[in-house]
Amino acid sequence: MSVPQNVKDAQALVDAYLKLLDTITPSTLAPPPPIVVEDTLIAPYIVKTGLSSFGWNLNNTNDTGDLNLDGSNSTGAWGAQTHNTTIVGCALPEKVLTMTLGGLSASHIKGITVGIYSQVTQKQIDAVDIVDEGPAAWTHRGIDGTYALHKALGHLDLEPYKSTNNYPATFPVSYWINGTNGKALAVHGWDFNLARVTGS
Repeated sequence: MSVPQNVKDAQALVDAYLKLLDTITPSTLAPPPPIVVEDTLIAPYIVKTGLSSFGWNLNNTNDTGDLNLDGSNSTGAWGAQTHNTTIVGCALPEKVLTMTLGGLSASHIKGITVGIYSQVTQKQIDAVDIVDEGPAAWTHRGIDGTYALHKALGHLDLEPYKSTNNYPATFPVSYWINGTNGKALAVHGWDFNLARVTGS
């Protein structure tokens, strides 16, 4: 009895498939899909963390913890004037910037913005300039913001803080990094499981 043609055809397909598997290497495989939680893209795109402040305090006073050794106001890593109530900007941890953007020079940062969503006010800003490096990894915070950024997110209008000027150290936010094409970049240097800079 001869082998039916459809069986021979099926065997040929299996042989061709096994031959194809031999040609696949890790470099040709697609990257794993991002983690999806409640239909929202999280790792490796959206960082959930606390947003602190720098340059100008939320109670409308100068941030004396952010001064040069001679007592003068410091500037952002690339020269931005942050000791005022007008600049809308943020700072990201050095390791996140280096590992995500490839370096810390102005050329690495140029054209890159950050989208920020406040979990407290449900307000969102889509294109915030990165004006400084920070916070330090040991703080386990993922972002700092200027006075004007907090104002734009509605944090300065919240009661009971508004009447007492006794603002919390951080506000819970989510942020993502926009590439020069306006699309979110995969964030590196952040441990999404521990919610902190990797290795800190």
